[in-house]
Amino acid sequence: MAEVCETLQFPSTVITKPMCPVHKDQPVGYFCQNCFQSVCFGCATTTHEGHEFLDLGDESKPESQRLKINKDKCTVHKYVTMNYYCERCSVPVCADCFIVGHNGHPYSENKQKIIGKLSERLRPLNEDLKKEISKLENYHDSLKVNVDETEKNIEEISNRIDEQVQKICREVENQGEKMKKRMRKGLDEGKGKLDKQKNETLNIIKCLKSNVKYNDEALQDRYIKPLSVQITESEKQKQESSSRKLDVLTLTDILFKIGNINEVQLSQMIGSLNIINIATISGSFFVNTIGPAGWLKRNNKWKKGPVQTIGDLTYYIQVCTDKSNLFVELVGLIRWNQIHQLKFKMVNIKDKQATIIEKGSNENTVNWYELTNRDNGFLDKQNKISIEYEIQFYKE
Repeated sequence: MAEVCETLQFPSTVITKPMCPVHKDQPVGYFCQNCFQSVCFGCATTTHEGHEFLDLGDESKPESQRLKINKDKCTVHKYVTMNYYCERCSVPVCADCFIVGHNGHPYSENKQKIIGKLSERLRPLNEDLKKEISKLENYHDSLKVNVDETEKNIEEISNRIDEQVQKICREVENQGEKMKKRMRKGLDEGKGKLDKQKNETLNIIKCLKSNVKYNDEALQDRYIKPLSVQITESEKQKQESSSRKLDVLTLTDILFKIGNINEVQLSQMIGSLNIINIATISGSFFVNTIGPAGWLKRNNKWKKGPVQTIGDLTYYIQVCTDKSNLFVELVGLIRWNQIHQLKFKMVNIKDKQATIIEKGSNENTVNWYELTNRDNGFLDKQNKISIEYEIQFYKE
């Protein structure tokens, strides 16, 4: 079929772009498999309506959804479809690819058979992906739970710190009030004595001034009796006043010395704060592959789980059984002085609340019958049990 071409000129490159022979201003974008013609979108939806096409361009463009597009287009040769399946290489190919790269290989050209073979390969992969999705969703949920619990824990501890700080502040204020009360008591006692002496002195001054006034009047009148009386009274008052001690009383001496605020002691009063990191060592085991336990521990045929790393330390879980009990051990360097808590978990798949949890030991024993009885929920569909050790250690 003759095609009209539009030539685009560039400085060092010439690109030829096929144009539709009917609509000469429209580029061809589809190959009609019924008519073996390259057509534009306009022709595909009119003259070739209902035919099957190979998309020569971007299969994701919206207009392609209106056409019947053959999705088996060869990724190398865009005008042909992959109608063969190479049995040796397990890949679908077109005729051209088969001649070039797979000549002499056993093949199949039955489309339904090819679809069946590819479906057989895809189904288990799809199931595996679903399991991965489920595993990652559970992991995401556990992360969310941990984040929520951490936020809740932060809020609770922050509130407790605030309460302790307020308690300390109230106690400091109480101590300050007690000190001020002692100060006022001491000052009030001294002030009372001064007030008493001040009032007594003021009364004497009034008496003396009154007597001086009478003396002045007697001196002016120049009578014998008034002068004699005032002399006697004045001698008496002079004797009393001169014999009175004029010791000056002072206020109680009070000295306030500012104390030093010891940050270490203050921090100890508030409380201690330890940052705890949590790491989980996990392992899954097929029950029929768990080795037997011997009379002595060194004779145990341990089944080891995957090695996992925390910081610079490595750990793994190992198990064995005597068909009465499952013996579980967390193997690795355990620095007990850095451990806040160690939890052993026998995960119950059916009911998380029924998960067996023991604290404090890296060696644990679980009833074998309880684990292998499927009704109890510890076995998954593949006859595997899941074990976890949660290590809570102090952050350095």
